[in-house]
Amino acid sequence: TDRKLESLTLPPITMGQTRDLLIKFAKNKEYRRLDITAKRLHIDPPFSEEGGIGLSYGDDGFNYLGDAFSIGLAVDTLQSGLELLGDASVQAQHRNGHYEEITSHGRFHSGAQMSINLTRISPDERQLFVQSENAGSFFRLTGLTSSVDGGALVTDNVIIHNSFPNRASNNLRMSGGMNIYNINVHDLPLLARTASLAALSGVPAALRGDGIPFRKGSFSFRLVGDILTIENGLFKGSIGITTRGDYNVESQAMNIGGSLIPFYRINSAFGKVPLLGRLVGDNGLVGFSYQITGNARDPDVNVNPLSGLALGRLREVIDNDADLLPSGTPSGTPIN
Repeated sequence: TDRKLESLTLPPITMGQTRDLLIKFAKNKEYRRLDITAKRLHIDPPFSEEGGIGLSYGDDGFNYLGDAFSIGLAVDTLQSGLELLGDASVQAQHRNGHYEEITSHGRFHSGAQMSINLTRISPDERQLFVQSENAGSFFRLTGLTSSVDGGALVTDNVIIHNSFPNRASNNLRMSGGMNIYNINVHDLPLLARTASLAALSGVPAALRGDGIPFRKGSFSFRLVGDILTIENGLFKGSIGITTRGDYNVESQAMNIGGSLIPFYRINSAFGKVPLLGRLVGDNGLVGFSYQITGNARDPDVNVNPLSGLALGRLREVIDNDADLLPSGTPSGTPIN
C-alpha cells in the first residue's frame, strides 16, 4: 500500500511534448519528498478549464502525499499552453493542511524574469508575493487571459488565510491587491461590447487591431467563500476604466460595474483642479457608467447614457441607483 512505499524512482519519460521527465519519491518517517526534473515539461495552464486549478478548488492534486511533504521541480523548459518558461524551478513545503512556503522562479522567452514567493507571517496567515517583468507572459502562463501583452506586474500585500482551502465556508480566504504597468490589451470582446454601447466607436476597432495601451492598472480584492470582490479598480490609458463588484469563482456569476472614461489623460486632468477635483476624482469629467451582470460566459452589459452628463464622483450615485452591488457586498441572490 501507499504507507509501505519508502522510495520510488521512475525511469525517464518522454511523451508528447514532454522530454526526459524524471520523478523521484522518498519517505523519511512521516515526511515525504517528491522531486520532478525534466528537459521539457508540458502542462495545461493552471487557471484554464483544462488545468482545473482555481480559486474554487481546495485539492491541488498532491493530497496523496499526505499532510507533511515537500515538492521540488526543476525544468529546463516549462511549456504552459503556448507560453514557455525557461530554467523553471519550484520548491514547496506543506504541513498541517497548508503550504507553509513556496518559492518559484523562471525566465520567459523574452528574457523577462518571474518569481513567486509564499511565506508564513502568522499562525493564521501567509503572504503571497508575485512579480513578473512581463505581465502578458504571466497571464498566458497561468491561463488567466491571452488578451494582454508586455508590461509588468507586482502583487500588493496579498494575504492567504488558513480558511483558504475551505471553499464552503464564508470566511475570508484571501485579500490583497495588484499593480500592472505598461500593458497592451487586445481582443477583449466584453470591453469592446461595453465601449460600443457607450458610443466609443474607436475602442472596438483598436481592440481588434493593435490594441489599447494602459500605463497603469491597479485594484484590490477579497475572496470570501466563493465570492471574489474587486474594489478600487482603475486602469489608465488612452481611455480610463474604473471597476468594482463581485464575481462567483464557482458559478461564474458576476455583478461588475464602473465607468468608461474617454480621452483619459485630458479628462482626468480636471481632477487636479482645486474644488472641481473633489467632484471629478479619478472618474474623469466625462464618462459612462456600465454594469455587467449574469454568467461570465454570456453576460448582460448595460451602459447608462445619462451618466455622461454627471461629474466624476456623481457617477457613483448613478451606479448605486442602477442596483450595482457596492464594494464588499457579501454573497447573495444576485450572484449565487
